[in-house]
Amino acid sequence: MSFSAVVAAAGKSARFGGIKKEYRFLEGRSVLALSLSIFLERDECKACVAVVPPGGEAEARAVLGTGFVDRYGDKLC
Repeated sequence: MSFSAVVAAAGKSARFGGIKKEYRFLEGRSVLALSLSIFLERDECKACVAVVPPGGEAEARAVLGTGFVDRYGDKLC
């Protein structure tokens, strides 16, 4: 059965001191990339949407990196 996923990444990170936790890196990858990968690596996942703050698309793409976008771009919305 196929599915699509939505990953919410548009919060203010107030409890994290205002530092966007989804843009922090763990073991060389951003939390956003790790979260999206859980879904995107599955063949059943047909699309994945990362909801980011208005105007934050460029920053999110930069944090993901061109390799990530190149690898999963056909599934990212």
